[in-house]
Amino acid sequence: MMNTLFYKPYISPQCTTIWMRSKENKSVLKTIRLTNELEHILQMDAKSKKINVGTLLSSILSKYAEWDRFTEKYGFVSMPREFLKLILTIVDIDKLKDAVSDYYGTAGPREFLTFRSKRINKETVLEHISSVCKYAGSAEFDVGTHAKDHIITIHHDLGRKWSEILALGWADGLIKNTLGLPTHYEITNNSLVIRFSED
Repeated sequence: MMNTLFYKPYISPQCTTIWMRSKENKSVLKTIRLTNELEHILQMDAKSKKINVGTLLSSILSKYAEWDRFTEKYGFVSMPREFLKLILTIVDIDKLKDAVSDYYGTAGPREFLTFRSKRINKETVLEHISSVCKYAGSAEFDVGTHAKDHIITIHHDLGRKWSEILALGWADGLIKNTLGLPTHYEITNNSLVIRFSED
């Protein structure tokens, strides 16, 4: 359930009150205690993003709810984009493909999806891919649907090897093998287009 956050600091800069309003128009009052430093950081970051602090807090809490609380338990590792690019340039693509195929052939991805969403279906797989793109910063994601036909478009700046990795992991590993749906995909240096249909 999505909530709208309303942010208002108390007179004391160390206390923050948050009103959380749900779609049902119910609101919950939450008060948290912040250090002066944290309050300053929130104010500065909100100003640099040209948003208010309430919107910034909402995005922080959403990322925690949708991503961080799951990835922390599964040992996800973050790295700078330029370092990932460097790794991709020096790793043999065939060995990389074997490693990706081996990983998606294990129970790991299925267990993560089950842990995160409690079920595995088209919606939760698409939600997972969307979250990886949004929070891990690995690509930009868009999905189009017409009846039972779906087109996933993924854009990135990490080169053809990354497109091939995503195709193996997401098109073959998640959609084809996990959901049992046949896929077709096209790869370029900076994009991946996946097409699949439901029976």
